[in-house]
Amino acid sequence: MADLAARLGQDPSPLNMTYLITEVMPLNAKQKRTVSMIFYHVLRHQGKPALEKDEQFLLYVGGEGGTGKSWVIEAVRLGMKLLEREKEVLVIAPTGNAAKHVGGSTIHTGLDVAVRNRRKRQTSSRVRSLWRNKTMLIIDEISMVSSKLMDSIDKQCKVMKNLDSNSTAVFGGLHVVVVLGDFHQFSPIQAKALWQKQESNDEKRGQQLWHMFKDVVVLDEQMRQQQDTAYHQLLKRARNAAITQADVDLLNTRVVTRLESRPDRINTCIVRSNKLRHLINRLQIERFAPSQGQKIFIFPARHTRWKKAKGARNPDVDKLLEVQDRSDVKGPGLLMYTQNMPTAVLSNISTRLGIVNGAQGRAIGVVPDPDGLFLTLLH
Repeated sequence: MADLAARLGQDPSPLNMTYLITEVMPLNAKQKRTVSMIFYHVLRHQGKPALEKDEQFLLYVGGEGGTGKSWVIEAVRLGMKLLEREKEVLVIAPTGNAAKHVGGSTIHTGLDVAVRNRRKRQTSSRVRSLWRNKTMLIIDEISMVSSKLMDSIDKQCKVMKNLDSNSTAVFGGLHVVVVLGDFHQFSPIQAKALWQKQESNDEKRGQQLWHMFKDVVVLDEQMRQQQDTAYHQLLKRARNAAITQADVDLLNTRVVTRLESRPDRINTCIVRSNKLRHLINRLQIERFAPSQGQKIFIFPARHTRWKKAKGARNPDVDKLLEVQDRSDVKGPGLLMYTQNMPTAVLSNISTRLGIVNGAQGRAIGVVPDPDGLFLTLLH
């Protein structure tokens, strides 16, 4: 790395930047062009605190899954590191899992954007420190960013960069803003996608911001499924909603008819309802614990409920184990635990540590609340 940085110091041009990056990370023709375009603007405006709108570089990088969009992010990171400017880049994504995949932060964490319309009083000192000297913003999985969230991103960028009220800049006058994603993939949850008809002023402004991304690169060389063309073609048909009966028959050959109980591996099972999900989890832990010679511990959650006529509280255990499919509750009222059981995280706890919504692992222990109640059942 030091040798590459020394060679770059002699000729810090976009072309040489891209050439040195490809010595470490192989790039195809469109990836090279994308990286070169980005560094043309990075080098051109070096040293400027902020830019007006006409000087900013707003780029959309599209393409189906596996065409190397995340690889472009890594290439840009490497280039900024060669320039000793890696701290000028902020990478964000709409979900914890997506942020973890690209080594970034969630949009809400990286920008102090309020979650689910909850209002924030002021931006935290942590986020203001994070934004110090930033000149480039990269947003991955743009298909999941709603028009309203796009508007919030722009407003928060302006707050972070303390722009003059007369400035024409968007996104806080950052030199480069790159958004990546595939609009055939997931849309925003309970919100308007950037391409949909908008209603509120915030949504309309978010869509206007999206329409400012005039520079577009669509990556079309499949990198991930190069060795499995049949699977790649099936994925392409699925992406375009053109699945054939032969595809359905092939997928059905992979359908399991019974639950596996192998303790040496984590099996992911996708179901349509919370009720079925918790039933499967319950059955699997009842298999897993005896296979390890262990007991199952049950931890009741604290529930608020109406008292009966005589003040008695006798909740039905089955009701505590259920979660209605339209409920906002993440889990059942009783947590069943045994050591080393397969576990999935259901909320974003720490993106840097990879403890995000959807992450998988094993539960190795329980830390009791010192003020909690411990009940012993005697038979």
